[in-house]
Amino acid sequence: MARGPTIKAMSARGDCVDDFAPLTVAEEKLRECAATGIEFIIEGHNGQRPMEAQTSNKIRSDFLRYMVLGGCEKTPVHARGIVLKGAWIDCNNGGLDLNSAKIEMDLSFHDCRFCGDVTLNHSHLQRLDFSGCSFSNTLKLRNATIQGNLICDATIFEDPNNALIANRARIAGDVDLENVVAKGTIAMTGSDIAGDFLPQGATLLGKPALQLRNTTIGGSLIWRSLGFVDGEVDFSSASCKSISTGHKSWMRKRSDYEESRPKEAEEASPEKQNAHHVRLDNFSYTGFSNLPDNCQSDYWVEWLEQQPDEHLAEKFKPRPWEQLASVLQSMGYEEEAMDIRVRKERLQTTFMEKYEPPASNLKGRALRGMNVFFRRAVWGPLVDYGYRPGNALIWLFLVILVGTAIYSFAAKQGIMTPTSPLIFKEARQGGTIPAWCAENWVYFPDENCGSAMPSEYSEFQSFIYAADVALPVVNLRMEDDWAPRVVHTDGTSNPVGWWVRTFEWFLIAAGWILSLLFVSAVGSSIRR
Repeated sequence: MARGPTIKAMSARGDCVDDFAPLTVAEEKLRECAATGIEFIIEGHNGQRPMEAQTSNKIRSDFLRYMVLGGCEKTPVHARGIVLKGAWIDCNNGGLDLNSAKIEMDLSFHDCRFCGDVTLNHSHLQRLDFSGCSFSNTLKLRNATIQGNLICDATIFEDPNNALIANRARIAGDVDLENVVAKGTIAMTGSDIAGDFLPQGATLLGKPALQLRNTTIGGSLIWRSLGFVDGEVDFSSASCKSISTGHKSWMRKRSDYEESRPKEAEEASPEKQNAHHVRLDNFSYTGFSNLPDNCQSDYWVEWLEQQPDEHLAEKFKPRPWEQLASVLQSMGYEEEAMDIRVRKERLQTTFMEKYEPPASNLKGRALRGMNVFFRRAVWGPLVDYGYRPGNALIWLFLVILVGTAIYSFAAKQGIMTPTSPLIFKEARQGGTIPAWCAENWVYFPDENCGSAMPSEYSEFQSFIYAADVALPVVNLRMEDDWAPRVVHTDGTSNPVGWWVRTFEWFLIAAGWILSLLFVSAVGSSIRR
């Protein structure tokens, strides 16, 4: 028979098995199984947690503590550890107190009910498994060190205040919270988890629901297929290697989310909660795995909008947006990354306009007002805050097309005229060009006008003329030869001509603005 490790990190409440006499039926059986390293299944156990204490399933917390700490020569514990299924752990004497214990064997409790606090603060453990168990009070693992996995698969935590408290714990394996039902808070603030964090199917009803602030996850955060989350989830300043997520994993602000509200949530809090948000400030990760199909920009924006409303408005947090954009870009999702950055800039502009502290003087307020106006009316709509320089060229092309239509119309109305004074002189003084030709220099009244024009003079083209006006650094020579007239041949004012001339001024300004925006946006892209 193998002898378990000598573990006496604290004085036991009973140093020998005789101190616990008489033993219950379940305790005697546990003593026998622990000595040989085989699992102890309570007689009549059907895979369910016990509903009440009986002589066949009741184990006192002090006796269980005595066994976990290694027993004695009369009651040795095998190096394989303790595996207990279907037991009722009676904690009437203050709970299961294993504070600061050094336990060099695995502990597995399946489908057991713990009727008080289970305290393992500052303890050193191996693998710790509470699959299928229920806790009437809190499971405490503050500053604990676990050399293997922490498993709470399908575990029920009934305390409405605190469920699992494992702040600053060090866990060398995974944290398995699959299908857990926690009516109180699960807190692992400042913990170091070497493996994965797995809460699939979990129902988290605490206020807050889950705290992983400043926690390091060396593996993946498997945040998918959750059951229901009724309170705040805090990933502030946490980090993980990757995130495995799905379409409905984060969408707790959606209108259809409350439709999935489980019975446990109704029992714990009949009124619907408004604390449905995820804190993501300074949350860092390097990638995503097992992404659902069609993860377009709207999906990612909806994910980030799970943050508290104040983090999207008066206390805007830009880093979650930039973190996501950087990760998406590194994964090859270029368009989605730009969409996220553009959305971030829009929120930043709103923050600057509504919530940024006002400047102390008139000049400062004026400069901020102009900056907000520029971002909202020019920089954002035209080049997506510098992230899409090509948009400026598209806008410029559209403006040129509008100009083409206007100048084509103007030409048909006889408004577009040559700029050469010699041509006008010839027409007015009865030279080689007939006088009636001046009524329309583009669509001549007769063919004699066309043959009378100098052959070297450029023929009017509405598209080329519009491009020549709009492009500030390009000279196509069309603008040199043609211009809209603002008076009729009889000397009276031409309102349509003035309208076309006014549009030309607009086209010149638009060309300069869009060209400068393009150059500036390209420069911003290069700097980034």
